Amino acid sequence: MRRLTREHKVFTLSKEHPPVMEIVPGETVLVETTDSFDAQFDKSKLAKWDAGTSESDTSIDLNRALPHTGPIAIRGAEPGDTLVAELLQIVPVSNGYISCLPGFSRLLLGHKIPQDERWTVRIVETLPGVVKFDEGIYYPYRLMVGSLGVAPDGEVPTATPGDYGGNHDCYLYTVGSKLYLPVKVPGALVALGDVHAAMGDGEGAGTANEIDAEVTVKFDLIKGTGHMIDFPILETGTHWMPYGSAEETDDALAAAKDNAISLLHRKLGLDYADCYMLMAAACHIRINELVNPTRSARVEIPKYLLATIV
Repeated sequence: MRRLTREHKVFTLSKEHPPVMEIVPGETVLVETTDSFDAQFDKSKLAKWDAGTSESDTSIDLNRALPHTGPIAIRGAEPGDTLVAELLQIVPVSNGYISCLPGFSRLLLGHKIPQDERWTVRIVETLPGVVKFDEGIYYPYRLMVGSLGVAPDGEVPTATPGDYGGNHDCYLYTVGSKLYLPVKVPGALVALGDVHAAMGDGEGAGTANEIDAEVTVKFDLIKGTGHMIDFPILETGTHWMPYGSAEETDDALAAAKDNAISLLHRKLGLDYADCYMLMAAACHIRINELVNPTRSARVEIPKYLLATIV
């Protein structure tokens, strides 16, 4: 198994980034990732860090947010193919942090945190199987990959999710699950990062339990335009989950619903009205995240409705 080290990092997904590794479909790679603020905090010291009062005076360099390791070229990948990225293992290799950034992405009503509240970063201790938040407060690992994407036909920040994948922050993208992405450019040019030790739906504070990690991923390829998928789809043991994204949360939810209805229509042969009603009766609509420059949502379609998606 080959290893891709974390110094090979990008802050955009772009067809202009030269690949740092080429692999064949079916190959497995161990990818080292860096935390979502690019190791700007000393995670060996368990403490709260004062990060300033606002974006204008903080010591955090926000231009270094969301580093991704890569890109990796998939030999033979062409537009019209589908990339499959299966997570085999996630190993945390550092303590983590969680940050509270008042005013970030309209997360709170104004009276909850005053405008002059300090930006705060808390370093939390990674222990075997659990995270220590504070004395007497622990929660279990829910290790997941927040962002994995292919290069679009252009360039986008790694913080922004879209039909190319990217920073959708679905907590269910964890060991044993697979992410299906439409290939946009030759080689696919995959990069990943933003690993969390734990995260709840929505990633409500703007960050979750951010860590450095080692992620083992198996990359496969489904060839041909007959298998074209126009949007990301997550596969778990029990569900298919088409993603949708947009600048506003309502629109992201609508996009996820639209993608789910399109998938049900294509696979079941029902008209759109029937697919809409079936979705309402048998599927769950969930928020992935509501804090990124573009919001992300998903619809959970049980596998008893769909055995396959291609």
